[in-house]
Amino acid sequence: MKHLLFLTGFFSVFGFSQSIRIPYDLSKVRSFRDWQGEFLVVPGQPKVPKITARILVPYGQTVKKVEFVFDSTQVLFEKRRLERVSFPLATCLDKSSQSRLPSPIENSAWYPQKPWSEPSIIQKYGYQVLYVDLYPAQYQSELEVISWLPSGDLQIEFTDSRAFFLENLRSDEQDEREALLLADDISAQSTYPPVSAKGGLAEYLIIGPKEFLADQSEYSINGLMREKASRGITSKYLTLEDIGTQFAGSSTQEKIRAAVKKSYKEEGTRYLLLIGNGYSKTPTKILTVELSEGSLPSDLYFGCLDGDFKTRPYDLACEVAVGRAPASTVAELRAFVKKSLVLQSLKVGDPLVWRTINFGEKMDSSTYASSSLKMLAEGGIAGEGNPTVGYPSQALIFNFYETPQKTYSSSQFLQGMNLGPFYTLNHLGHCQNTYCLKLNLDAIPKIKTSLPFVGFTQGCFPGNMRQTNWASKMVLQSEGGAGAFIANSNYGWYEPGGGDGHSNRLHTMFYDTVFREGSRVLGKTLYRAKERLISQALNDSYMLWVLFETNLFGDPEINLKFP
Repeated sequence: MKHLLFLTGFFSVFGFSQSIRIPYDLSKVRSFRDWQGEFLVVPGQPKVPKITARILVPYGQTVKKVEFVFDSTQVLFEKRRLERVSFPLATCLDKSSQSRLPSPIENSAWYPQKPWSEPSIIQKYGYQVLYVDLYPAQYQSELEVISWLPSGDLQIEFTDSRAFFLENLRSDEQDEREALLLADDISAQSTYPPVSAKGGLAEYLIIGPKEFLADQSEYSINGLMREKASRGITSKYLTLEDIGTQFAGSSTQEKIRAAVKKSYKEEGTRYLLLIGNGYSKTPTKILTVELSEGSLPSDLYFGCLDGDFKTRPYDLACEVAVGRAPASTVAELRAFVKKSLVLQSLKVGDPLVWRTINFGEKMDSSTYASSSLKMLAEGGIAGEGNPTVGYPSQALIFNFYETPQKTYSSSQFLQGMNLGPFYTLNHLGHCQNTYCLKLNLDAIPKIKTSLPFVGFTQGCFPGNMRQTNWASKMVLQSEGGAGAFIANSNYGWYEPGGGDGHSNRLHTMFYDTVFREGSRVLGKTLYRAKERLISQALNDSYMLWVLFETNLFGDPEINLKFP
């Protein structure tokens, strides 16, 4: 069911406050069973309907006040019991420690507490989008009653703030298209200044130790920059040593982010490759969420350039797509570059791109990962009311699904990987820092794949950039293995007894972004998938956790070769 948004009002940038009213039609449904839209799904709370308004804020204005106005005498009530949403479980071998959020809503209170959420502003390329949830139904668990609202108006009051926009607006035609994808209502687009032509002095920025610059071989970082130049992509290398002396900040991470901001604004940077393992070389940023044990190594910090990541709402719409070459030596960097160039050289539409492996393990006594990974092949959901598409029908998917009757040993799965080339690999199972796909670090050299592949795992800690980790080893392996891998730096989360786990939502949204939206650039596709889950992350700290911790070990500018 689609709820249409009608925007009326007058936009201006002449420096005075103004209001607009957005009528919402909430009159079509008066039964929980009939609801076909999205849901507010927060662990520990009842699942209730929601409508997310995503509205482009007029240029030169900021949001002063948001309120949903409706006729309270027209509220209808439905007697129904709603169960609370179960908490996710961590995809770890050792699940002895599970994070929990306390339930702040008492049985006698209405949930949500009011019919609309606090407004959040999401920024990208200088465009601002207002996110606010409307809740057509509120639930009182003690009485087991749903209160259904009538139609109403979302009233938004703006005030002038042109100075902020003039400082931060920098976009071209492609940037504008990407930014406007955040909004469902773009009526205010005409209030923004015209965008400039595409181009920049350093579209592709590389940051790493100066020791890697001397190598001029084919598979050096200079070789990678030459390949970019052959396709018209400008690039630049900034050394950590220069960043340390030329930029302000209380930490190396803050100085790196300052350098990226400057390059983005002045030189048109849209891709960032960080060279270093994330702990002893080119450190990543540690972000936190409102959960126990929520320390999350995250490269998102270097690509989302608005806000400070200290107060909500966090900036989750990135201007720069970030990937990491987790190399500590020249030899490791050469292996990374070589596999990146092989992936980039594959022809668009090569039949090989339709070959994929899905590996789903037994998660617990009642949960098998196949129910989640099947969504990649058949289509599924990324949270209640968010349908996704899977691989097209021409895909040749090799399924390694554990069942009550079937399990796979490490040697069996290794043999399956080595039988023939494949392009993508998807995994949900138990992992740790140095273990994933049922393979320890010392087993990774046994992967003899003839073509580097693109991998995605939902497991715990394989990309933990606080120490030696499995994902880094996988992309640095000189012969065989992955050319790019998307992995978690902390816990992955799955749904016990079901398939709609928080980590699986990002995984399914990634491929929906590929096959529904046509996104083909690896780093941008991952970040776009995260953007499409912002409305969930604003309410659910587990979803925010996943968006923070999921990092790309690979070249962010690699083009996926699906036709």
